[in-house]
Amino acid sequence: MAEISALLTPIVQRLDPRGAAPAARVALNVVGPEQRRARRTVRAAVLDDAPPAAAGGGGALRIRARVEPDRRSCSFLVDRPLLEGASLHVADAATAAGAPLAARLLAIEGVAAVTLRGRTAVVRRAEGASRDLDALAAEIGGAIRAHLEAGEPVVLEHVMRSPPASATLERRLQEVVERSVNPGLAAHGGRLTLERVEGNTAYVRMSGGCQGCGAAGLTLREGVERMFRDAVPTLGAIIDLTDHASGGSPYVASSPETPVRRLRSLSFRIQTGARGIAEVPRFEINGFTLPLSGVQGGCGAGETLTGTGRAESFPHSLLLCGPEAGAWDIDGLDITYALDGDGERRIRLGAVSLEPGSDLDLWYEPAPDAFDV
Repeated sequence: MAEISALLTPIVQRLDPRGAAPAARVALNVVGPEQRRARRTVRAAVLDDAPPAAAGGGGALRIRARVEPDRRSCSFLVDRPLLEGASLHVADAATAAGAPLAARLLAIEGVAAVTLRGRTAVVRRAEGASRDLDALAAEIGGAIRAHLEAGEPVVLEHVMRSPPASATLERRLQEVVERSVNPGLAAHGGRLTLERVEGNTAYVRMSGGCQGCGAAGLTLREGVERMFRDAVPTLGAIIDLTDHASGGSPYVASSPETPVRRLRSLSFRIQTGARGIAEVPRFEINGFTLPLSGVQGGCGAGETLTGTGRAESFPHSLLLCGPEAGAWDIDGLDITYALDGDGERRIRLGAVSLEPGSDLDLWYEPAPDAFDV
């Protein structure tokens, strides 16, 4: 408790929104005809976010780098799997011994830690490193490319052979949340919820004073993550599901100059995993049911569903509605938006499970600028 509180106090004093004008936000106030029940909205990991025309051809390896807004880390999106079914966090030589790709990246000056998950490698810059992050990203991307094109293993087989049970990890992390994290955050009006653990990947959500707070990233990185990893050394990625733009005093907010773009249509491809549903799922835009056309396939176990929805609307909410009963395992989802003035934009989402009463958020603002490396 004291550790989290000591970390937050000077940050909150610097960023206290009461001393500044409220952030302006775009309010559309669109109300659909359907009275929505109380439901939970979940998000899946974004594996790729790019215009389809930019994809490489001829089987060439494509790697895209995206410098994150905090300028402390860079995500590398690879067009093929790096580590499937689990995630791996490497920040020292002992762990790197079983992860040749991470070891190669850690050897680069200025790299402090590497997290591998799905098709993504997230590299954190060392504190106090003087190297420009854009230049560092180019060198890291080149190292990833050289490693993969040489056919070198990303992770040695024995490293991921016997991971701890998800239930065991979840119990240990929940103890940390209850005993250490939330008592400290409560002093600043915040709270952290451990939403779920899949494999060795933890999904968390911030609320109260932490939602939209300018210090949220630092809190998660320097406080919560450190406590989690001390308690569970085998923990892989930590995914923040928080919608920081919707906090009570958000620092992540739209400005009046931010254009609201009309969504003309979308096309989708949904791959169902072990647990499927019998019906064609419903899409909602701004509370309205989205009309679908050209629907083919299904959502049974192992099946693929494709189709198109015509929107002709300015979206502030776009949902894939979950099942009324049972559970639906989505192994992957590709969605292509057709936007006014922005051509086509494709989002590839990772695996997620929808339980009754939960919906999948499909509306993602464009990610920070990415570049090929």
